Amino acid sequence: MDDLNIDEPLDTVADLDAALLRPCSLERRAELMTRRITLDQAQRAVPPRAEPLTGFTIRVPTHLPISDIVDQSGRRFQTRMVGDRVVIDVTPAVFQILLAGPDGKHWSDANQDSNVWERMQPGLH
Repeated sequence: MDDLNIDEPLDTVADLDAALLRPCSLERRAELMTRRITLDQAQRAVPPRAEPLTGFTIRVPTHLPISDIVDQSGRRFQTRMVGDRVVIDVTPAVFQILLAGPDGKHWSDANQDSNVWERMQPGLH
């Protein structure tokens, strides 16, 4: 079998996956798997960075104890206090997903008397 060069740079999970597809000894395969698992777990341990304020501020329903929202692409939106209300800056697309979710009515009710409904329409505001 053709063992890989030990000094070969394998800095990403993709590199390690590609190396694992090549024939190698069981010892080398075990070493590669250990490095892959370690790297994969280290990447997951890094929390997503908080997104800057988007300017599309919505109110969080009072009964939802959330501190942040992470969307499908891994962007993290953090809540903050404004007066006596908890608000969060998200994108209109994220707000639409929240409205379509199981607590959608609560999100809608919490934002009834705000300007988010006009701001969801395309154009300048």
